[in-house]
Amino acid sequence: MKSKIVWTGIIGAIAASLFFITSSAESVDQTDSIKKELLADGADVLSVEFENSNLKVELHTESDGSMATSEDIKGIRATRNVARMAANEDTIHSITVALKRDDGNSFYKETMNDIRNIPAFTAVPEVKLGNDESKKRLEQELSGHAVFPTAVEVADYALNGKRASVSFISDATAVNALIPQIEQWITQLNKGQGTGITQYDLNVYDDSKKLLVYLSADLVYKDTLWWQNPSLGSSTWTGHGPKTAEDTATNT
Repeated sequence: MKSKIVWTGIIGAIAASLFFITSSAESVDQTDSIKKELLADGADVLSVEFENSNLKVELHTESDGSMATSEDIKGIRATRNVARMAANEDTIHSITVALKRDDGNSFYKETMNDIRNIPAFTAVPEVKLGNDESKKRLEQELSGHAVFPTAVEVADYALNGKRASVSFISDATAVNALIPQIEQWITQLNKGQGTGITQYDLNVYDDSKKLLVYLSADLVYKDTLWWQNPSLGSSTWTGHGPKTAEDTATNT
């Protein structure tokens, strides 16, 4: 009987060890996969780790002040996108993103819970058109409202629908009116023509090709991230000038 108990204990210990090794290997594989996804999306990643179901990402920033850069905003968006992928559904429930300077200090840190939560009032747009046709319809819609893009891209989106990127030149005084209108136009295209654009990025430049505003909006998860050139002061589409890194980085 004693021998049987000893062998049972040994087998149990071996099984537990194998489970721990397998789980650790899977965690490392997932961490590596997420880092690759973020790098592919242009994020300047310093570290990726898990704390239970919280994905913790540190991004390198070139900011020398208290406000995030446009590249930082892109990195934050990339982190939210990868956390919402179906492959991470069972393991990531929240994210924490920190922006770290070369001196090792972090000046921005955000934790977002229920990262995969879609508001009850959201209707995911139906995709009826291919990328090229969706791009054509988007260009036509913008041009019809006297917004003439310098670049438009539409591609399949890993989460759902399509992701669009639009670049155009605008006077700083017109930004306030244009940005909310563009969201309305894209929403109307989705409903009326089936373009299926669920996420879009706007790059707004002035006549000298200086970036005035970078904005990334998700129409399904209803979150918006933006950066604005400090030269805009308080003349922005939000109605107020950002005072802190958090104000600059997010509007959720």
